[in-house]
Amino acid sequence: MKNKDIVIPVVLLAVIAAGIALAYMPTPYHYSLAFEESDGTVSYQYSSNAGIHTTTVVISNTGDHVIEYVAAYVDEGYASINPWDLQIEMFEDMEELLSIRSVDGFGMYDSDSLSEFIENADPASSAIFIASGAISDVIYDGSDTCPLIRWLERGGTVVNMSGCLGKYVSHGPESEDIEMVSGYGYLFAGTSDSAFNDYPNMLNGNASCNEEVRDVLHFYMNECTYGIDVTGMTDFNDIGYVSYSGYSAAVLYKSWNGMVMNFGVSLSTHEHSDQYVAQIIASGMDYSSEILEYAEGSTRGDSSSGEFDVTGPCSIYGFIGSSRPVFADRYDVSAK
Repeated sequence: MKNKDIVIPVVLLAVIAAGIALAYMPTPYHYSLAFEESDGTVSYQYSSNAGIHTTTVVISNTGDHVIEYVAAYVDEGYASINPWDLQIEMFEDMEELLSIRSVDGFGMYDSDSLSEFIENADPASSAIFIASGAISDVIYDGSDTCPLIRWLERGGTVVNMSGCLGKYVSHGPESEDIEMVSGYGYLFAGTSDSAFNDYPNMLNGNASCNEEVRDVLHFYMNECTYGIDVTGMTDFNDIGYVSYSGYSAAVLYKSWNGMVMNFGVSLSTHEHSDQYVAQIIASGMDYSSEILEYAEGSTRGDSSSGEFDVTGPCSIYGFIGSSRPVFADRYDVSAK
């Protein structure tokens, strides 16, 4: 009886130790995607020790907004519309999803460090990501001379998610420190404030969508709660579903010399939409983009490689897996 009492804990310890070891073992699967450009042709080659579906897409673009680094705005010293803990949770998820897609640069910045980032970062390869609803007055004050607008003037990209971009300025840590301003629609998009949806009830799109982006990039975004009505706007790319009232779930549009990516989803359901946002950021799409060509295949066999004739500027974006890719990478072709 005494010996049996001793043996059982030892066995349990062995099982626990084995479980811990397995948890920290490297994944048994590996993936890679290699590109090579020669004489106007880009060839690609997938590699993996598992046979998985692949999609390789040629996406035209301006060549001015190919994101390699994302700076997320997080400043708990200022009140926001969305809870900071939920934003941080989403950004941690976004960092992982972008890394899977070979966008390895990611950081969270408070107001002062983001202001410094705006002055020094490369606007052609960097994006500022905002999901707060209200923005610190250090970064944005509703005027055309504030740092956030200077970033767009420099040609930078702003990713806005789960909030009405520009409507709310935060002056301090309390909810009463949030000020509602006007003229933000014209400031960011050359349109009226009413074109930016900001109603408390969830709004879903069901009227139409960009079927090619949906089907090829597996981009299924239909919530328009913070969507934009693009009627009257120029230089935009409507890539999600559209509500009967005309609000787009996802739209990329030219703003000053830069670009805004607006995703109209609620933050409370971010776990369902994060992968779609990461897919668009990583793909190389901008407000001018079209899907020129694509090829489906597998990481094994004859369809694991191929080539495209390109004239640029464009991005060739390849991903392994379908609605939830396990790996992706992008090759950017500059203007000829």
